[in-house]
Amino acid sequence: MKNIGLAAAALLASTAIATAGGLDRSGQSTSAIFSDDGTFNLSFGIVMPSVTGTDTGGGTGSYDVGDNYTQFGFSYTNRVNESFSYALIVDQPYGANTTYGGTGGNLSGTMADLSSQAATLMLRYQLSERFSVLGGLSYEGVEADVALNGLAYAQGISDGVPGTTPSAFIALGGYTFAMDRDYSVGYLVGAAYEIPDIALRAALTYRFETEHSADTVESMFG
Repeated sequence: MKNIGLAAAALLASTAIATAGGLDRSGQSTSAIFSDDGTFNLSFGIVMPSVTGTDTGGGTGSYDVGDNYTQFGFSYTNRVNESFSYALIVDQPYGANTTYGGTGGNLSGTMADLSSQAATLMLRYQLSERFSVLGGLSYEGVEADVALNGLAYAQGISDGVPGTTPSAFIALGGYTFAMDRDYSVGYLVGAAYEIPDIALRAALTYRFETEHSADTVESMFG
């Protein structure tokens, strides 16, 4: 359990640096529910971050730890009747792609890779011309891989494992943590106020916490 906590902490710490906003990538926008009937939206992007720094442990010297990644999403909006409308939203809400490459440094070989996909079905009920309420379900999948390696981890972890050395820890790939893909259901509710004549809209949406529980595999010293 201590090792799992260490991996999770490394995942969060490294990705917060790499994305400047934690793991959130899409913002999970619900604006599609307000689109015109029959609207289809498709988005695709390639993100090429540059996050550089110098390793004080030497070895590789400097890093560029932000790996390139793609971002995909689409939505479809339509109406059931005059009061009910719906939207299907597919996105990749959370992610992390961080790698410290090279050898001989404090963090050489450390990486964090998290991917996710989510499909959200939203319903909107028009109470009047100006007021509406929102609700929906999301189906979200998440998986992650983490590796902790380099001089920063080798000494401390090998000291706790009798008969091992820091060099053996590094040579055998350090500590790795793999979480199988897990799917879970989430919920959202909201409300909106509009004045169509002046194109005014104020909307509030709340997503309940989505919990994930998955099988994991840890490896250390091979």
